[in-house]
Amino acid sequence: MGYDSAMSRAEDLVRSVSGGVTDIGNKYEPDYMLYLLDLFRAVAISELFNSKGRTFSLHYSLMQEYVSNKDDSIQVVDPIKQTYCAVRFDVPQILMINELINGVGYVGGTDGLSPYRVVRSRQELSEQYMHPIMKPSSERVYVLTDANGNFEVHGNDAINQLLINAAFSQPTQVPGFNVDVDRYPVDDSVMARMKEIARKLSLDYMAGTPEDRIQDFQVQLSRLKQQIVIK
Repeated sequence: MGYDSAMSRAEDLVRSVSGGVTDIGNKYEPDYMLYLLDLFRAVAISELFNSKGRTFSLHYSLMQEYVSNKDDSIQVVDPIKQTYCAVRFDVPQILMINELINGVGYVGGTDGLSPYRVVRSRQELSEQYMHPIMKPSSERVYVLTDANGNFEVHGNDAINQLLINAAFSQPTQVPGFNVDVDRYPVDDSVMARMKEIARKLSLDYMAGTPEDRIQDFQVQLSRLKQQIVIK
């Protein structure tokens, strides 16, 4: 198990508030430690990048790659033209920081060299369609994104795969991610803040409410943010 893997990071996080106890595996279930890791990471990143004056993009170290395949069952066909209105892709939930910063780094062709233009609202997309020069085309492809992981590609109806490099809300839940081997997308400054936040809370109390694991991640994230005083 690598030192920067999700499982190692989760154990490190829990140990930081458990006095360095080494038998944490007997106290906390692995899946719950991973849940806490994702939760505290989301809070720490949002806090750091919402600090005064920080309006730049997220660092690449906080992102991971994911390839989404087109699913015919979720496509919408124009009833007249009998062609796709857009090509839809299911993508793991993206971490949304604020109106200026989201967790999307790269979205485009699987070669990693064909980025598409990202729009964050249907109104913004409609404005591009109405523009005589900027409307979607094979040379100008747009991707409508939202926090729930519904991506729409406009301008390339032939696309079958979409490469996304992004900061996902729950990295450990991204399909294909190996929690024991793959590097967990976090850097030292974010990890340090995660530990500070964890020390303010009682992990025993949180671990004693397993139903929280079943509830929507964003609900739990909002509740945790309310408990942390952002300086």
